[in-house]
Amino acid sequence: MFKITEAAGAHLSDMLAEAETPENENAVIRIFQNKDGFGLMLSQEGPEDTTFPHEGVTVLVIDEELSQALENKTLDVETTESGTGLQLR
Repeated sequence: MFKITEAAGAHLSDMLAEAETPENENAVIRIFQNKDGFGLMLSQEGPEDTTFPHEGVTVLVIDEELSQALENKTLDVETTESGTGLQLR
């Protein structure tokens, strides 16, 4: 089962707060996969999505197919010399 840590949930919540505008009032962050690997984008929750809440608010969604591909992974926060970011492990 794919998991997110408490720290990752807080980081995603902060990302959504920074991106909040009237146009994306109910936005969530979606993990997607392309030829370069995995990425994040603002999106809307879909009926088939797996949702991940932080403090009672959905902050992350992934579609069913990608959820299976990430089955044993965890999204966490990592701090490096370049700064703080999300890391998939």
